[in-house]
Parts: sequence; structure tokens; C-alpha cells
Amino acid sequence: MILSEFLDRYNSCPLCNSKRLSTYILSNRKQSVEYIDDSLEIILSLRSEKNKTLFHDYKVGVYLSLKDNSFNIKYFDRYCKEYDVIPTYLINDFKKYLKNASPLKIYKECTSCYKFFTTTTEINLDLKKSIIDTDVNIDHFCFITKTDSDYKIIILNNFYIRSESEIVYWRTNDSIIEFGFGFNYPDNCSKLSLSLISFISKEKTQERINNLLIYS
Repeated sequence: MILSEFLDRYNSCPLCNSKRLSTYILSNRKQSVEYIDDSLEIILSLRSEKNKTLFHDYKVGVYLSLKDNSFNIKYFDRYCKEYDVIPTYLINDFKKYLKNASPLKIYKECTSCYKFFTTTTEINLDLKKSIIDTDVNIDHFCFITKTDSDYKIIILNNFYIRSESEIVYWRTNDSIIEFGFGFNYPDNCSKLSLSLISFISKEKTQERINNLLIYS
């Protein structure tokens, strides 16, 4: 899959129809992301091994092509001035970062309702080939329904590589949950694994899930 195909799957949130979809690379590093020409530009703020302070001292720009999945790497100082001659220790330092970092994935979420996000499969930045290989990994949908006494929470996780769906559901007195990557399910939740449930619309998908839960 070309990266642009993943990014173009949703131009608005399938749950609230908002256009406020933000794109990130899953990383614990400070970053900025924007579209530059035909590339997705990701600037990571990093701290070299020889830097003994708590502040980052260089930045790496990862430019992912939206046309052919090629990528380019650029190095900047902490003030975003590109190096004319790249210090060898920074190249080695970035290689170590890639080796030790959590699996890199592209992450797209709705920053309006915060009830939908999607991720790619792991992206391997092969610095020799300068080509990435990725695909759609998981779509996550959160449905919240108010009842007479509480709130019913239903999470639909669609795993496209495995062609499976997982439904996680529970009840709570609070309608506000911090749904997103790394979300921890409560101890009182129940889970149901099924064949892949295609998302049609918020109303129809939620109705189908409710019908399934009646018999669970």
C-alpha cells in the first residue's frame, strides 16, 4: 500500500464527520508533522548520546513520499538549520534510535470527538534501501450510549491483517474516557472476538454490534 492510500482512507471522522483528523508517527519523541509537496514531513527532536543535558540537541526530518513509499532523511541542529555536512555521530545516533525505538507506525486520529483512530503496520526505515513497506493495521471506533442509569461503552477494533474484529464493552458512570493509542481497558470489561465487521456507518455498525451483544 502506498502511504497516500492509507492517509486518504478517511478525510473526515467516520463517527462525528469532523475534518479534524491529525496524523502522527507513533513515537515518544517530540515531533511536528505536516504535508510538504508530495511528502509527509515528520520532524523528530532527539538528544545525542554525547549530550548530557535534558534538552534535545538535534532534529531529524523523515520525509515519506506519498507517491511511491520512498523516503528521505535530513539532519538539523536544534534551531532547525539543516547541516551542510552531517556529523557522523548524529547518523550513528539516529541508527541507534531506530534500533531501540518502539515500532514506528503512522497514526491518524480524530481530534474533535477523540473516538476514532487508525494505524498502519510497522514501518521499517531501511536507511540503505530508502523504501518503506506498510499497510492498514487497525481501525478503532468508540461508541458511547447513555442509558437510564449509566453509560454503555463499546469499542470496535478491526484488525485488517488478521481479518478479525474485537468488541470490548463495559458500563460506567462517566461518559468521558481518554480513548486513543495505549488506552487501558477497565477490569470490568468484556471482550468478544469475531470475523471482520465492516464499518458501514455509525448508526448501522452500532446497531449490528448491539444485536451481536444480545447473544453474547
